[in-house]
Amino acid sequence: MHDIFFTLPLYVVIPRKTKRDKNISLTLNWYRNAHFRLLSEVKIKYEQVIKDKIFINLPEKDTPHMFKKIKIEYVFYKNGNRRTDMTNWVAVIDKCVQDALVSNGFIEDDSTEYVVDVHPTFGGIDTMGKGRMEVRVSEVD
Repeated sequence: MHDIFFTLPLYVVIPRKTKRDKNISLTLNWYRNAHFRLLSEVKIKYEQVIKDKIFINLPEKDTPHMFKKIKIEYVFYKNGNRRTDMTNWVAVIDKCVQDALVSNGFIEDDSTEYVVDVHPTFGGIDTMGKGRMEVRVSEVD
Protein backbone atom coordinates (compact mmCIF):
# COMPACT_ATOMS: atom_id res chain seq x y z
CA MET A 1 0.00 0.00 0.00
CA HIS A 2 1.22 3.46 -0.81
CA ASP A 3 -0.26 6.92 -0.69
CA ILE A 4 -0.65 9.34 -3.54
CA PHE A 5 0.07 12.96 -2.59
CA PHE A 6 -0.30 16.00 -4.86
CA THR A 7 -1.08 19.71 -4.71
CA LEU A 8 -3.78 21.33 -6.83
CA PRO A 9 -4.53 24.93 -7.73
CA LEU A 10 -7.88 26.44 -6.73
CA TYR A 11 -8.32 28.03 -10.14
CA VAL A 12 -8.41 26.94 -13.78
CA VAL A 13 -7.55 29.26 -16.66
CA ILE A 14 -9.65 28.71 -19.76
CA PRO A 15 -8.04 30.25 -22.86
CA ARG A 16 -10.23 32.26 -25.25
CA LYS A 17 -9.59 33.16 -28.88
CA THR A 18 -10.80 36.76 -29.00
CA LYS A 19 -11.44 37.64 -25.37
CA ARG A 20 -9.32 37.70 -22.25
CA ASP A 21 -8.67 34.24 -20.72
CA LYS A 22 -11.20 33.16 -18.07
CA ASN A 23 -9.86 32.57 -14.57
CA ILE A 24 -12.36 30.17 -12.98
CA SER A 25 -12.36 29.69 -9.20
CA LEU A 26 -13.52 26.15 -8.49
CA THR A 27 -16.20 26.85 -5.90
CA LEU A 28 -19.70 25.51 -5.50
CA ASN A 29 -21.02 29.05 -6.02
CA TRP A 30 -19.50 29.11 -9.51
CA TYR A 31 -20.41 25.47 -10.23
CA ARG A 32 -24.14 25.88 -9.59
CA ASN A 33 -24.41 28.93 -11.87
CA ALA A 34 -22.08 27.97 -14.74
CA HIS A 35 -23.28 27.04 -18.21
CA PHE A 36 -23.06 23.30 -18.93
CA ARG A 37 -20.57 23.77 -21.77
CA LEU A 38 -18.23 25.78 -19.56
CA LEU A 39 -18.64 23.18 -16.78
CA SER A 40 -17.58 20.47 -19.20
CA GLU A 41 -14.61 22.48 -20.48
CA VAL A 42 -13.40 23.25 -16.95
CA LYS A 43 -13.85 19.64 -15.79
CA ILE A 44 -11.81 18.30 -18.73
CA LYS A 45 -9.05 20.86 -18.17
CA TYR A 46 -8.90 20.32 -14.39
CA GLU A 47 -8.93 16.53 -14.69
CA GLN A 48 -5.89 16.84 -16.98
CA VAL A 49 -4.19 18.97 -14.30
CA ILE A 50 -5.00 16.29 -11.71
CA LYS A 51 -3.70 13.50 -13.96
CA ASP A 52 -0.45 15.38 -14.56
CA LYS A 53 0.00 16.01 -10.81
CA ILE A 54 -0.66 12.35 -9.93
CA PHE A 55 1.64 10.83 -12.53
CA ILE A 56 4.51 13.27 -11.97
CA ASN A 57 4.63 12.10 -8.33
CA LEU A 58 4.59 8.38 -9.12
CA PRO A 59 7.95 6.60 -9.37
CA GLU A 60 9.00 5.98 -12.99
CA LYS A 61 8.44 2.23 -12.81
CA ASP A 62 5.14 2.56 -10.99
CA THR A 63 1.90 2.09 -12.87
CA PRO A 64 -1.55 3.03 -11.63
CA HIS A 65 -2.46 0.78 -8.73
CA MET A 66 -6.08 -0.26 -8.45
CA PHE A 67 -7.13 0.52 -4.89
CA LYS A 68 -9.91 -1.51 -3.27
CA LYS A 69 -11.02 1.16 -0.78
CA ILE A 70 -9.62 4.64 -0.28
CA LYS A 71 -9.80 7.65 1.93
CA ILE A 72 -9.07 11.12 0.57
CA GLU A 73 -7.69 13.88 2.76
CA TYR A 74 -7.78 17.51 1.66
CA VAL A 75 -5.87 20.38 3.23
CA PHE A 76 -7.26 23.71 2.02
CA TYR A 77 -5.01 26.80 2.00
CA LYS A 78 -6.90 29.98 1.18
CA ASN A 79 -5.31 32.73 -0.87
CA GLY A 80 -5.76 35.67 1.50
CA ASN A 81 -7.57 37.07 4.52
CA ARG A 82 -11.01 37.17 2.90
CA ARG A 83 -13.69 35.07 4.52
CA THR A 84 -14.46 31.90 2.59
CA ASP A 85 -16.36 28.66 3.04
CA MET A 86 -13.88 25.79 2.79
CA THR A 87 -16.49 23.23 1.76
CA ASN A 88 -17.46 25.34 -1.26
CA TRP A 89 -13.96 24.70 -2.59
CA VAL A 90 -13.64 21.09 -1.41
CA ALA A 91 -16.95 19.96 -2.95
CA VAL A 92 -16.02 20.83 -6.53
CA ILE A 93 -12.38 19.78 -6.30
CA ASP A 94 -13.36 16.49 -4.63
CA LYS A 95 -15.76 15.72 -7.49
CA CYS A 96 -13.00 16.30 -10.04
CA VAL A 97 -10.41 14.30 -8.06
CA GLN A 98 -12.69 11.29 -7.67
CA ASP A 99 -13.64 11.36 -11.36
CA ALA A 100 -9.95 11.58 -12.30
CA LEU A 101 -9.10 8.62 -10.04
CA VAL A 102 -11.76 6.54 -11.80
CA SER A 103 -10.80 7.58 -15.34
CA ASN A 104 -7.10 6.88 -14.69
CA GLY A 105 -7.64 3.43 -13.21
CA PHE A 106 -6.94 4.01 -9.52
CA ILE A 107 -10.44 3.04 -8.34
CA GLU A 108 -13.23 1.19 -10.09
CA ASP A 109 -15.97 3.64 -9.11
CA ASP A 110 -16.35 6.74 -6.96
CA SER A 111 -19.22 5.32 -4.91
CA THR A 112 -19.10 4.83 -1.15
CA GLU A 113 -18.13 1.21 -1.76
CA TYR A 114 -14.69 2.43 -2.89
CA VAL A 115 -14.36 5.94 -1.40
CA VAL A 116 -15.05 5.33 2.27
CA ASP A 117 -13.76 8.55 3.82
CA VAL A 118 -13.31 12.14 2.66
CA HIS A 119 -11.69 14.41 5.19
CA PRO A 120 -11.18 18.15 4.57
CA THR A 121 -9.12 20.35 6.91
CA PHE A 122 -8.09 23.99 6.87
CA GLY A 123 -4.35 24.58 6.54
CA GLY A 124 -4.27 28.36 6.86
CA ILE A 125 -3.31 31.08 4.42
CA ASP A 126 -1.13 30.12 1.48
CA THR A 127 2.24 31.87 1.80
CA MET A 128 2.51 32.07 -2.00
CA GLY A 129 -0.78 33.98 -2.08
CA LYS A 130 -2.52 31.86 -4.73
CA GLY A 131 -4.30 29.30 -2.59
CA ARG A 132 -3.98 25.56 -3.01
CA MET A 133 -5.47 22.21 -2.11
CA GLU A 134 -3.17 19.43 -0.89
CA VAL A 135 -4.59 15.99 -1.58
CA ARG A 136 -3.60 12.63 -0.08
CA VAL A 137 -5.21 9.43 -1.34
CA SER A 138 -4.64 6.42 0.93
CA GLU A 139 -5.76 2.82 0.70
CA VAL A 140 -7.69 1.53 3.70
CA ASP A 141 -8.28 -2.04 4.87
